[in-house]
Amino acid sequence: MKTRIITSVVAIAVFVPFCIFSKEPWFLFVIFCEIVALLGTYEMLKCIGLHKSVFISVISYPAVFACVLMTRLVATCGEYFLGVSFICFTLIFLSVSASTFSKGRISVKDAAVGAVMTIYISFSASCILLLRDMELFGAPEQINVGAYLYLLVFVFAWLPDIGGYFVGMAFGKHKLIPDVSPKKTVEGFFGGIIFSLVASVVYSFVIGFRSDDIAGFFVFALLSIVCAVVSVFGDLIFSLIKRQYGIKDYGFIFPGHGGILDRFDSVLAVAPFFYMLSYCLNHAGLLADFAG
Repeated sequence: MKTRIITSVVAIAVFVPFCIFSKEPWFLFVIFCEIVALLGTYEMLKCIGLHKSVFISVISYPAVFACVLMTRLVATCGEYFLGVSFICFTLIFLSVSASTFSKGRISVKDAAVGAVMTIYISFSASCILLLRDMELFGAPEQINVGAYLYLLVFVFAWLPDIGGYFVGMAFGKHKLIPDVSPKKTVEGFFGGIIFSLVASVVYSFVIGFRSDDIAGFFVFALLSIVCAVVSVFGDLIFSLIKRQYGIKDYGFIFPGHGGILDRFDSVLAVAPFFYMLSYCLNHAGLLADFAG
């Protein structure tokens, strides 16, 4: 526990200032997302047992790097999603082809899981960048509303985990899915959602969120609840994969916590959902209160 707390304090002390001061130069946050995506991909391939396959490595890491970089450089182009879709299809095609010609050394299951999770990780990291660069729709001038929103990805991902842990420790009696995650409880699940809701409201006041009626806060609260549930599901997905392949942690970068995927599993789940929901709310004119 002591190691986990020390690691958390150090990580927060580094991560928060980085997010605040990494807007310029633009490539700093891109590098951060690239590191998360590439290390996450390595940990996943290692979990599956494909990290030593030269062919899988040659097709996976460049695909991840290209997806994240394209998000920052050409996301405004109409061909962006076509290009990303082609990269994803090619990765799946070549991964399964590698299994076909491996003479049994690479199973179809491992190849498919590796390709799908590589896409999952890289697309999720890309969504953080897309959200951070989001401009306020319909504004007469460019207003980077995403600069206020993207940190909520981490709030919605980590607060349910933290809240669920403490509430579960204090009141947990009913196991949520013991075969996948023995320590998670139903009480912790709902406690985590409440933690996320409270934290999101506090964050809205910190950044100066304005709303003349209850509708804005209602939408904001609903958004936090949806993302908190997605966060728990994302955690469970990666826990299931670990159990399927018989490992305890994906890595050891964070002492007491594990690897990148052990800490960013919920973030990678929340990012695409939060981006798409924010995109829809933005075009519906419901994000104007974040503009100042």
